[in-house]
Amino acid sequence: MTYTVLASNPDTKEIGIASTTITINFSRTFPVHRHLLPHMDDKGIIVAPMATIHPQNGHKLCDLRDAGVSWDDMEGELEKQDENWSWRQIGAVTANGDTWV
Repeated sequence: MTYTVLASNPDTKEIGIASTTITINFSRTFPVHRHLLPHMDDKGIIVAPMATIHPQNGHKLCDLRDAGVSWDDMEGELEKQDENWSWRQIGAVTANGDTWV
């Protein structure tokens, strides 16, 4: 079981993520982030792979977002690359306040 909170404050450019789980070895895949260090830019993102985790899905989501894939198309694109997609849960929060689960 995993509980995750994704939060953003676009006015202050703050984003955050918190999670708790009983899943063993969870921290090797959580969280995935991009475009946040050394300075957060508008493409900044934190991704939270959860449930039965595929170790690459967080990175794939970042790659797809960088390639311009919309949130509406994101699930379909990830599903194409993961034969066990129905077992997955994943969420994301961006520097400009978008959230996707």
